[in-house]
Amino acid sequence: MIRENLMVFVEAHRMVGWDKIYNGSCDECLPGGIPTVKACILVNCKLLKMRKVLDVAKREPGVKVAFAVHGRWDIAVETEDLKLSDIADIGMHIYKTEGVEIVETLIEFPEVEWGG
Repeated sequence: MIRENLMVFVEAHRMVGWDKIYNGSCDECLPGGIPTVKACILVNCKLLKMRKVLDVAKREPGVKVAFAVHGRWDIAVETEDLKLSDIADIGMHIYKTEGVEIVETLIEFPEVEWGG
């Protein structure tokens, strides 16, 4: 599911015409034109499993900060600017952790002028 959502995001880049992302002329690209974005990963855990999941999230390479929250979600994880595939890997690794019930990944949507 996470990888499918990321593919929709990549397709949205093409549809809106952000060609600079794909030819490597943008500030947010790695060498070779690979786009990088930030993400926020929201995690819902089973009772008494939050500490373990939080520890796993904090150890993931590319995670800027992970912390417990109140509300519909138990944990929020913020990533650095990463390739979409790296964000997907972080989300999948957290999802596979014992005690995780739901993971939702929010991908940074670059500011764009929509015209009109």
